Amino acid sequence: MTINTWWEDDPAQRYWMQITDREDLNDPLLSPKLPHLTWGYDLVSQVQPGDRVLHWQARAPRGLVGWSEVEEHATVIPEYKWKPHQGSQERTTLGWSAVLGQFHAFTPPVLSEELLPILDQIVALDEALRAQYGRTVYFPITKYGANRPAGQQQVRAAEAYFVKFPVELFDVISGVRAARIDASLDPVDTDLPEDFQPTGKKAPAGRTTRAVDPKLRDAVERRALDVAKAYYLEELHATDYQEVGKPYNIRVTVRGVPRRCEVKGS
Repeated sequence: MTINTWWEDDPAQRYWMQITDREDLNDPLLSPKLPHLTWGYDLVSQVQPGDRVLHWQARAPRGLVGWSEVEEHATVIPEYKWKPHQGSQERTTLGWSAVLGQFHAFTPPVLSEELLPILDQIVALDEALRAQYGRTVYFPITKYGANRPAGQQQVRAAEAYFVKFPVELFDVISGVRAARIDASLDPVDTDLPEDFQPTGKKAPAGRTTRAVDPKLRDAVERRALDVAKAYYLEELHATDYQEVGKPYNIRVTVRGVPRRCEVKGS
């Protein structure tokens, strides 16, 4: 069984949700890495720098309280101490860790009860995505008590530590739009103008311009890919290296975990 990476060919799907009762949301993402696939933990391995993580507070008052940006690829911790929800005995296993940037609070937070009026829209989106992609999409929000009268139903986060937050949810949950990456900007590097933007202007001090000569651009990009390939194959001993083009330049497997990476050079 493998993770259903349904988002990998859609560069807009750069959002996740952490479900935690921790107070310090500036801490890195941390989850166990078990011998068998446990997607609620192993999804941490899929984050990319520049992705955004929305935070669901699992203790009262429950709901979406803010967001952070992923700063680094996930790495493996050799000894991670954690305690399962079921049972009180602490365990030590391998772990996943990914560094997050500054926490940005939603003002006000979007509490679970405030999602009740739009719960049917949220559930309909989950069903539509599952129908489109054929398997679970690791949806972040569920309806609890679906067979109960409407007044007794509740909004709950998925029973997992880490889930996917489909970009379509921003059109349903208005209170979290501050976490959305501005579609008019390049989410990886806003300093470099793309081919369709005008060239020839002097760059402000400290900023980088994109090469005008297409042959030079190709040479720079080729060099960047060569450096990335050497890093993954020689330094990280990765396997299954492939150059795949946009929206990701390479696919590679690191310690058994597939990664998709956009490579930029200047």
